[in-house]
Amino acid sequence: MNPPIIDRGRLKHAVGAIEQQYGLTVRGVLPDGIMGHPSGRDPLVLLADAPEDFSLLDLCSAEVDLEDALSAPTRIILQSELQGRRKSIAARSRPL
Repeated sequence: MNPPIIDRGRLKHAVGAIEQQYGLTVRGVLPDGIMGHPSGRDPLVLLADAPEDFSLLDLCSAEVDLEDALSAPTRIILQSELQGRRKSIAARSRPL
């Protein structure tokens, strides 16, 4: 499986808009293949921090908005979801 190839400027613009709209702080991009996707294509997976009042509906909405902006499957993983694997997964992320 190959992740989508996305222009870096377009990615930064789309991520900036999502951060502003939803109060997220994107920490980086996770490695290719870290998460499967039903479409058969690996999604672009972002690691992010969210505000305390961030809901599951907010997360889903942010993912859909980002997918629409990039025309590619995307997922947002919140650092608070990682539990015991937090440090090892966060260490594998790379900056936008």
